[in-house]
Amino acid sequence: MAITFEINWVCSKLVDLEFLFHKTSMSALGITIKKISSMENWCWENSSIIFDITTVQERINAGKIVNIELNSSVTGNSGIFIEKNNNCYEYCFWVKVEDGHDVNEFGITPENKLYLQKIYDVFVAYNMHHDVNVLILGMGFETTFCYDGDFGGTISKSNNIIVWIVSNSLESQFSLSDFTRSEVFTNYVAFEKRIGMIDVP
Repeated sequence: MAITFEINWVCSKLVDLEFLFHKTSMSALGITIKKISSMENWCWENSSIIFDITTVQERINAGKIVNIELNSSVTGNSGIFIEKNNNCYEYCFWVKVEDGHDVNEFGITPENKLYLQKIYDVFVAYNMHHDVNVLILGMGFETTFCYDGDFGGTISKSNNIIVWIVSNSLESQFSLSDFTRSEVFTNYVAFEKRIGMIDVP
């Protein structure tokens, strides 16, 4: 049975998806855009197809939620939701993961740490060329991500997050007693919910 893995992030600028998909290690996934649409709300009201990709930012700035459906030669069903929230851009990248891929929805294990490191590597590669000023990122399985402009409130209201990533400058605003701090990129720190990884750096 499949479960949905989600990466939620909030940034001050739109992400260059062309660069992300084709100029980082994500290029090995063979990702292409299948369909783009927009909707008024999460009830999918007034959904309409977007044929001109140059109008995506216009739709987002107008308060629409943009849904990008993706094709991949490697992963299963996947896509991205984008909306504007508190003058920032909120993204949710999701992918269906089948059983047998070292899935553990409760935390980071020695088995799935490799996949997490690959995500870190993409983050580093992208930020070497683009400064999108990521404010907060949370990833996990079947997540509820509730960004309201307050970082402490975002953490307390969100569910099923097994990794948080924040800017070093904002670290003092976080209290994550059940997570292990890990400095994995320049200017950013990760907090990982680890399982059976006492001796793993």
